[in-house]
Amino acid sequence: MENHNTRFEIARAFDGEAGRAWRKSATLGRPMIYAARPVYIDNRIPFVIRAGEFETRFSAIFFNFFTVYLVVSGLILVLALIVSLIYTSNVYGKINNLNAAIDEIKNGNFRTKIFFKNPGEFSKISESFNYMSDKLRSLFEGMVSEREELNALISSMQEALWIIDDNDRIVLANEGFKNLVSQSSVERKLYWEVLRNNNIDNSISEIRKDKKSHVAEISFDEKYFLFVGVFLPVRSRILNILYDISEAKQAESFKKNLVASVSHELKTPLTSIKGFIETLKSEESDKEKLRYIEIIERNANRLDNIVKDLLLLSRLEEMGKYLQLETVDLKNVVDNIEVAFEKKLRDKSLYFKTNLDKGVVINGDIFKIEQMFINLVDNAIKYTEKGGILITIRKSYEEVRVVVEDTGVGIAPHHLSKIFERFYVVDKSRSRLLGGTGLGLSIVKHIVNIHKGKIEVESLIGIGTRFIISFPV
Repeated sequence: MENHNTRFEIARAFDGEAGRAWRKSATLGRPMIYAARPVYIDNRIPFVIRAGEFETRFSAIFFNFFTVYLVVSGLILVLALIVSLIYTSNVYGKINNLNAAIDEIKNGNFRTKIFFKNPGEFSKISESFNYMSDKLRSLFEGMVSEREELNALISSMQEALWIIDDNDRIVLANEGFKNLVSQSSVERKLYWEVLRNNNIDNSISEIRKDKKSHVAEISFDEKYFLFVGVFLPVRSRILNILYDISEAKQAESFKKNLVASVSHELKTPLTSIKGFIETLKSEESDKEKLRYIEIIERNANRLDNIVKDLLLLSRLEEMGKYLQLETVDLKNVVDNIEVAFEKKLRDKSLYFKTNLDKGVVINGDIFKIEQMFINLVDNAIKYTEKGGILITIRKSYEEVRVVVEDTGVGIAPHHLSKIFERFYVVDKSRSRLLGGTGLGLSIVKHIVNIHKGKIEVESLIGIGTRFIISFPV
């Protein structure tokens, strides 16, 4: 054999590295695969070991290995597919059970629950689903119970109640409403098809525009009703209720007529009594008898004031719907009031101050506006011993604000809510002494109301009282 030291794999092994080569053997004349390794002795490489194998045999080994590899891989793949199918079938079955349970929930069966034989990773899902089912059932049963109670409450109401949507269609109505309109089925109908009333239409239009509650007195079919409309933000619906107040209105009318009649009938004998008292007073010289006559005169005058106030209040109530509206300059009104009370103010050494915006006018009945100021100022003078009265008038974009305040004795907090009631007197002994009737503030409030205004009162004992009146612009 020739020297093989120059062969690639051997030369590489002598260099200390593994050598490999694939070539045709010069000796055997056949394709061969060679591999060479160095042999170390005392850190030297005195020789190397080389092995060779025919290419055909190596190919056979490789082919056998590759065949085994393919067979094993095929078996593993088939096994994996079988395991995957089994697993998928199991998961798919559980998902089907879950879908079926969800369909039951969707159909309203909130008692549905799911249980798996081998839950595995589905255990958390089944626990969550069963918890959700219990929660939904509890909520639904609570809602059903509340709805039944609400329906029972609505059905038991004697008042007419109905709810409309944003298209004016009735979505709910109780028996009271159905009886009122004489129809047994009103749901999904337009409310104005079954109940025709312009006042109700106007009120509902205001509720829809302002999105807040509205109260109004209306009448139809010779009956009087209190209409209450409430805007419901949920789905923009409106709750409407009609309270039958016909009996109350009849009683109120009877009371007003009775008061007016009695007051009118008392006026004539009172005039006679006062005339005879003046005659007796002018002819009597005995001081003791004169004292008794003066007591009679004072009480007769007080009774006469009560009759006058009752007649005035009766006229205000009758004329309230027929206001003689005109442009009222509040500065002129206040100036006239100051002149009218000049003597009373001077007698008690009280000041009268004003703080008025320029050119403040309102659309009102000048007679009634003057009467309002007269009553407030007269009341303030009666209960103020030192200091005086301040009238402030301010105009804003939305309202005219009038404040009448004094430095008088003040009103205790528990009286404030009642002072506008008829005949209510805070200090009865003082009122009798000053000739008060207990109707002055009632008249004031009535005048403010018929002008669509608001009146409030603030007071501190020993500091004074403020009446705050707001008129719409």
